[in-house]
Amino acid sequence: MLVCPTSNLPAAPFDAAALPLLERSFFYGREYFALRGGRVQMIVQTDKADLAPAVLYLLFDARDSSQSKSKATALNFGDGAGFVHSALEVVLGGFTFTALGHETETRWTVVEGVPAVEAVWWAGGLRVTERIFALADCDAFVRRIEIASVNLAAPSRQRCGFRCRRAPASSATAC
Repeated sequence: MLVCPTSNLPAAPFDAAALPLLERSFFYGREYFALRGGRVQMIVQTDKADLAPAVLYLLFDARDSSQSKSKATALNFGDGAGFVHSALEVVLGGFTFTALGHETETRWTVVEGVPAVEAVWWAGGLRVTERIFALADCDAFVRRIEIASVNLAAPSRQRCGFRCRRAPASSATAC
């Protein structure tokens, strides 16, 4: 049995020395997926290198195309950690898991007739599938999270929590 309340555990540590590499536009194994929902543009960045969580996103005002020329001008970019707070964290048995680049598969897919980004990764013995897509005619995005206990050999009772870190107070980002 899997019990999944919202978690209030401390966030996983982030090495700020990796921030300059996250800010680079081009990096080996890096892919971008661009989504637009009304006046908001989301750019999902996925990495095969394990610099930080493998699936992150940036939010921009779609009416100002010059804003997306630099990651530092994203609405959810914050001091110290950049946009690492956009990563999904799964807390299982007191341990925090995020998507690891070398174990994460990403691709385009379609959800309810809408283009979406899909990322599949592992949190312990649990398969985590994230699908991110824009709501039609709306300035909002959906991050659909599915967790499956694929590799658990026997029934077990685990406490599981989800965490989507909040952006800095100056940001308009919500989880």
